[in-house]
Amino acid sequence: MRLRALSLALWLAVTPALAHHSATKASGAADSIAIANITHGQMLVLAKYRSDILRLVEAQTTPARELRRLQAFQNIQFSSCGWGLVPGTVSDEDSPFNECAHAYLAATRALLLNMQSSNGIGSDVSTLAGSIERDMLDQYASLVLCAHSDEAFNTGQIVQPAWGALPGHMPSLITFGAALATAGALLWLSKKLRRGSSIRSA
Repeated sequence: MRLRALSLALWLAVTPALAHHSATKASGAADSIAIANITHGQMLVLAKYRSDILRLVEAQTTPARELRRLQAFQNIQFSSCGWGLVPGTVSDEDSPFNECAHAYLAATRALLLNMQSSNGIGSDVSTLAGSIERDMLDQYASLVLCAHSDEAFNTGQIVQPAWGALPGHMPSLITFGAALATAGALLWLSKKLRRGSSIRSA
């Protein structure tokens, strides 16, 4: 919990401007890559396999330009969503972070589909895709919907957390309270260390 709070404190320190740029429903730039929507159930399954998918992306020896663009979008979107550290980001549709989680996990699936089309049957990518598909069928993932299940995305538009909804979501408030307390403690400690250093050098 302390590490999570520290990570969020650092994230808060470097992303204040992003809070003023919430997602719009624009189609993105003309050359952006469309990313299909995923249901709430599919998102829960994809979250389990995300690290496996990203490892396979890194293992591609001759990645196409589209794959790299999807990878870059996924990386930026994931960090913009607080690296999934806020409780309920993926599982709670009322979380201010749920929409941006849909975006980075939809991009994760797009990465898998892109690799699958170029690697063919029998590859590690195909094997992983089969495992994910079976898991989704077992969980009836396509039938588990939420408010963002019909939302498509594109690489020209980063989806920010719904900051306006933050005061109404208690788990997020508690997490950010802990992060701010950690940031305050770090600031106090830094000042104390600097003061001690000044006294010793005097």
